Order: sequence, then structure tokens, then C-alpha cells
Amino acid sequence: NVIEHPTETKFRRLRK
Repeated sequence: NVIEHPTETKFRRLRK
């Protein structure tokens, strides 16, 4: 998954 959706990226940044 590479920057598929703007929400996914934001969640991934918060999850890390």
C-alpha cells in the first residue's frame, strides 16, 4: 500500500 488514500496515509502516520 503506497499512499493509496489520504486517510490511510494519515492513519498510518498516527499508527507509527
